Amino acid sequence: MSSCGAEAGAFVRTRPGLTAPDLQIGAHPGPIPGEGSANRRGLAILVSALDIHSRGRITLRSTDPADPPLIDPAYLSAETDLDILVAGAHLARDITACSPLAGLVTGEHQPGGHVDGPALREWIRGHVGTMFHPTSSCAMGADEWAVCDPELRVRGLDGLRVVDASVMPAVPRGNTNAPTIAIAERAADLFRGIAAPSSQEPVQQT
Repeated sequence: MSSCGAEAGAFVRTRPGLTAPDLQIGAHPGPIPGEGSANRRGLAILVSALDIHSRGRITLRSTDPADPPLIDPAYLSAETDLDILVAGAHLARDITACSPLAGLVTGEHQPGGHVDGPALREWIRGHVGTMFHPTSSCAMGADEWAVCDPELRVRGLDGLRVVDASVMPAVPRGNTNAPTIAIAERAADLFRGIAAPSSQEPVQQT
């Protein structure tokens, strides 16, 4: 109960030549609850794909505003996203095979050390989820498909801006807390009519 959850983390490139990490790893001091694992002693290594190419859809269910929208996250609709997670599963196994951790780990509970190849890909498809950082459902941009313009204003509506992670045009390669704060800071300037600083201007420290 004294743990904050993911006690350690890392950002990893799953293949050479990448300009930025495409995988995030989190080490959890205990098994992930569910599927009969809650009463086991163990640890969990969580892997998260960062360079996401799958795109979901949010559409209206009906003309009744009280009806919840139709949400299709379309997880792993891009095969490259699955490739990253498979590489992450292999890396997690490599980590637990290294000393001194190897002397404490007696086996793999999920999906099981024998699961690999197509079976591992199928297991990942059946267990994938968000890492609590969903974004981009009201993406901003200059093209006709963007929900919001670059000043966070919802296209086609007057007096409405979106100020949260949903305006991000792409999923950032990491946790979304700091980028969301940056969006809120910029929104505060927009509300007050303060222009964005030039890239040539020094940042004022306060």
